[in-house]
Amino acid sequence: MSLNLPSSGNLANLMTNFNSSSSSSVFAFLSTENDISWTAMSLSVQSWINNNKTSNPGLRVLVSLSDGTVAFDSNSSLNNFVDFKAKKINENHNSRVSIMSALISSNGVALEQKYSTSTQKFTNYIAQRVGLSAQNSMGCVRISIDQ
Repeated sequence: MSLNLPSSGNLANLMTNFNSSSSSSVFAFLSTENDISWTAMSLSVQSWINNNKTSNPGLRVLVSLSDGTVAFDSNSSLNNFVDFKAKKINENHNSRVSIMSALISSNGVALEQKYSTSTQKFTNYIAQRVGLSAQNSMGCVRISIDQ
C-alpha cells in the first residue's frame, strides 16, 4: 500500500524504532493477555512514547487485538487491564482503515491520513500487524502523529 503522506517517512522510522524497543512486550501481551503481561506492555509502550514525544508532538500509540478490541490507547484515561477486559479503553477499531489494511495486507503495514475525532486534528497513521500473516494475526500496533 502506498499513500503520499507528508510524514510517512517519519512514521516508518517511528515504527522501526518502536519495533526495536517495545514490540516484544506487545507480542508477549498478545500471546498471553493477562494482567502481568498487560502491565509490562503498557509500561514499555508508555516509556517509548515518553522518549519520543518531545520530537513528535501529538504522538499516540494504540494496540488492538485482531478482532479490533483496543488493548491500549495512549490517548485514553481508561488504560488498565480491567478496562481492557471490559472493552472500555476505546471503541472497537476493526473498521479503522489502517488497522484493517495492516491486518489483511501481505506485508502487514498500512498508512492512513484522516481527521481524528479524538484529537480534533488531521492525523497520519501507520499500523503494523503483529503476527506472520493475516491468518495468524494476533493484533495490530498503530502509531499516529497529528499534523
